Amino acid sequence: MTPSAPIIHIEHLTKAYRGRPALVDLDLDLHPGRIVGLVGPNGCGKTTLLKCLNGMIRNLREARLSGEILLNGESVSALRTEELCRRVGLVFQTPTPFPMSIRKNMCYGLRYYGKRDRSELKRITEEKLRMAGLWEEVKEELDHSALKLSGGQQQRLCIARALTVEPELLLLDEPCSSLDIVSTGQIEEMLKRCRERYSIILVTHNISQAKRIADEVVFLHQGRLLERGERESFFAGAKREETRAFLQGI
Repeated sequence: MTPSAPIIHIEHLTKAYRGRPALVDLDLDLHPGRIVGLVGPNGCGKTTLLKCLNGMIRNLREARLSGEILLNGESVSALRTEELCRRVGLVFQTPTPFPMSIRKNMCYGLRYYGKRDRSELKRITEEKLRMAGLWEEVKEELDHSALKLSGGQQQRLCIARALTVEPELLLLDEPCSSLDIVSTGQIEEMLKRCRERYSIILVTHNISQAKRIADEVVFLHQGRLLERGERESFFAGAKREETRAFLQGI
């Protein structure tokens, strides 16, 4: 079988804040239809990498970027910010529902990008909330404030909201770190369903979570990509001393 073309191709990516390197000469190809677990110690560059992929880094004047990022063959630097944000969704650690109804949260991005047909808005809202395992919980409360949802429900709503505009890549930065075991399990099941349609990069400090749901694991250390591999081989036989020390909690 011919391998699929990478959805993301990163070549010699270097990022520095105020002269201090955050990413150093990073090369990486990521293929579609997979969950990639991005792991490493605090400050190793995981969140910086997500912000480079999503374009958020453009707003930081003190940041300097070199290298190349291609999204399905197109240079990220050539894309307008709003187009890049549509194609690469980003969900942060703390749930960030908008202070409006569940329905308006779900329709916000769709309306921003020009969708107005009510039946289509309704269809997409239900489809994505079902994908998030949230539809049965909120279908009678769509016009209630999203801020009244539990933390786990809010995070699932935020992920569902990001999916409404059909991103090519979904980035998740520690989406379960502030959630309980039940909510974490619900989001993990959601992500396993989503991998059939979306490519996902998951930043996590939870090694058990990476073992449960990642197809591939990438290890960053001091801004450098030190090791990567399929889930089973990565955890069974890490080659670098730094990787083994991290996995052992040293």
